[in-house]
Amino acid sequence: FWGGTGSYDGNYGPPAGFCFDVHCDEDYLIGQNDDTVRARITELVEFLKVQSDRTKGSNIMLTMGEDFNYENSLTWFENMEKMASSLLVLQA
Repeated sequence: FWGGTGSYDGNYGPPAGFCFDVHCDEDYLIGQNDDTVRARITELVEFLKVQSDRTKGSNIMLTMGEDFNYENSLTWFENMEKMASSLLVLQA
C-alpha cells in the first residue's frame, strides 16, 4: 500500500459516495430507507471487490480518512457504524 502515491486508488479518502462530512455533496446513510441503504451498501461491496484485487492476503483496507473533512465527527461515525452494520446484514 502506497496510499499517498496512488497505488491504492489514489489516496486515503473514502470511496466515491461515502464522504460523510458536512462539506461533502453526498447523502448520509443515516435517515435513509432500507432499500436505499441496501443499494448504497451494494455499491460499496462492488468497490471493495475492486480493492481486493489490488491487495495481497485476505484483508481489504477501506480508507475513510481525508484532510480537513471531520468537521462533524459524530456524523462520520454514525454513518460508518450504519455502513458496518449494514454490511453485516447484507453478508448474512
